[in-house]
Amino acid sequence: MREQPAADRDRFSDVRWGDYGAYPSYANSQTRELWTDGLVPYLSANWTNDIYRCPGNPLKPVWIREPAMGRGQFINGVSYDMNAYGVGWNNAHGLAVRIPVTYQGSPSTSDVGCKESQVVSPGEMIAYGDAVLDVYFPFSALGHAAWFQVHSGAWYERSRSLMRTRHRGIWNIVFAAGHIERFKTNLLFGKNKYDPADDEMRRRWNRDHEPHWEELSRPTGTVGD
Repeated sequence: MREQPAADRDRFSDVRWGDYGAYPSYANSQTRELWTDGLVPYLSANWTNDIYRCPGNPLKPVWIREPAMGRGQFINGVSYDMNAYGVGWNNAHGLAVRIPVTYQGSPSTSDVGCKESQVVSPGEMIAYGDAVLDVYFPFSALGHAAWFQVHSGAWYERSRSLMRTRHRGIWNIVFAAGHIERFKTNLLFGKNKYDPADDEMRRRWNRDHEPHWEELSRPTGTVGD
């Protein structure tokens, strides 16, 4: 199922989600701020407020700080998220670009928002949408890493149950060009193995519009543009 209502095409046909020619950074590794933190001055709200909570998700996000891990997490997960990493597990193929940095005197990496010019096909690039529910990661809850973590593990049965009932199992997805489409789960994520039938959808997750089948082997993260 892939649906784009005419009203959405008209309303969003000329919209771009970037600011100053770039998309928001998913997470700042230095300040630990997330992309929603940048919207607080405009919305007076963050992920723990109802404006970010889907009516089809009964779980309320709760932020907890984990000093030992150097970051915080949302227990119960979130309702919506950004496609930061695409089909990547250890690499950033979505709207996040991984760059080398120095952190506390040691070499490290940080994710920054990609430039609009780096998105090869904005009309076919997943940007934001319904998140994988009831999962808290130090990375995006919208992407292959999140989905394939929860789609089979027995400890994530609540997550799968919630997603089957949310919107009757349909995912609302906003593309980089601004329009909205709706997908069934199997069409949105495909399979966690090589199948040429999934090639087109895998491309929609990645800013370079490539399927990145190599990610099936969980390659070690690299710095890329």
